[in-house]
Order: sequence, then C-alpha cells, then structure tokens
Amino acid sequence: MAYIHSKFLLVDPLGNDPIVVTGSANFSDASTTDNDENMIIIRGNKRAADIYFTEFNRLFNHYYFRSVFESQKNEDEKSIENNLFLFPTDEWLGKYKQGKLRYKRVKVFCKMQGIKKIG
Repeated sequence: MAYIHSKFLLVDPLGNDPIVVTGSANFSDASTTDNDENMIIIRGNKRAADIYFTEFNRLFNHYYFRSVFESQKNEDEKSIENNLFLFPTDEWLGKYKQGKLRYKRVKVFCKMQGIKKIG
C-alpha cells in the first residue's frame, strides 16, 4: 500500500477567493495540542491555489492509474470488453459497434463537434 505524507486542503481552488491550508499538522488533537506542528492558511492567492491544485491533480492521476492497474491484475486479460490496455489485434473495435454503449458515447461526442457521420 502506498502512502502520501503531503497535507493540504483546498477550498474552491479555481474560484475568486480560493483557500489553501497546508503544513505539517495532521488535523488531529495531538497535532494541535501536543506536537510541534505548523499550519498556514493562504486565502485569495490564485497563484498559490493553482500550484496546489496542479499538485493535487498530479498526485491523484498518478495513484489513480496505479489503482486501475492493480484492479486489472486479477481480471481475465483475454476479456476484450473489460480490458483497459492495448490489445494486439483489431478485436477491440467490437466495443464500438452499433448498439454498444461506447458507440453511443462516440456518437454524442461527434454531435457535439458537428460531425454528422461516424465510422
């Protein structure tokens, strides 16, 4: 299991009055009463909020990929319908045939882009 020791809290990081709370404190009783911890609140600084939000997204995407990868280890690797990774043949195209959910999604995205015909 992987742990991250970074601690920060973001409130409306993309808004007009973002709040960033960061420091060594763990948001626990011991960290606020017994330990030598620190915490800083940065309010209204859009640049600081953007930097912390970017770091949050970097960490989330990094660990989300690992989580998906780990969950797929136990799946049947031959299952084309559920496989999230590249497949060496063109069998993966079956997921996008008319009547399938993925076909409908592609159709919706094409309509949004003004594409009249797919496939």
